[in-house]
Amino acid sequence: MDFYDVVERRRSIRSFAPTPVPDDVVARALKAAQRSPSPLNSQPWRFIVLNGQARDTICSIVAGSSRLLEDLLPLVDPAVIEQAVRFFSDLGGAPTVIVVTLPRFTADYDRKVALLAVGGAVNVLQHALAAEGVGSVCVTSAVWVEERIRSDLGLENDEFATVIPIGYPAAPPATPVEREDKVLRLDVWPRAAEGRSSG
Repeated sequence: MDFYDVVERRRSIRSFAPTPVPDDVVARALKAAQRSPSPLNSQPWRFIVLNGQARDTICSIVAGSSRLLEDLLPLVDPAVIEQAVRFFSDLGGAPTVIVVTLPRFTADYDRKVALLAVGGAVNVLQHALAAEGVGSVCVTSAVWVEERIRSDLGLENDEFATVIPIGYPAAPPATPVEREDKVLRLDVWPRAAEGRSSG
């Protein structure tokens, strides 16, 4: 599949078929992710692949984050909350779950560039999976239970990044709503342009 076709077709999947994702497919996607650019080739990411009982345990932990959705009830359509709770209960039935972490950094700069690199690696991972016909979704709200995740996985020295359920989509994904173009193109630095116009 052409690169731009993969980018165009990738969707966040929240309902998965029970069919296991073959190990070699997961391995290829992870290898692609680990080739993502990072500062000084530091590769500041860790991918923990969970199947079987380990997958069931992480699902039960993340399910606890749905309790915090109650705070959103006055702000969000109840049907959306119901759908989210259903997803959190078993992470959409995904047969495999990947936990992503990074080392703890004391310097703000080091942490910021590491987070940027980890985000890029996650992006490559999701697109590599999409190229294999495998769906995924980045569960950022799992940060609500990150202490439990790190503790249960023995990752107390890591910083939690995200949880990514993966699997074959249970149904064809819907076409997403087109977003506003947020690309700004400049030929002249704005402040310099102001100086010239006011002089």
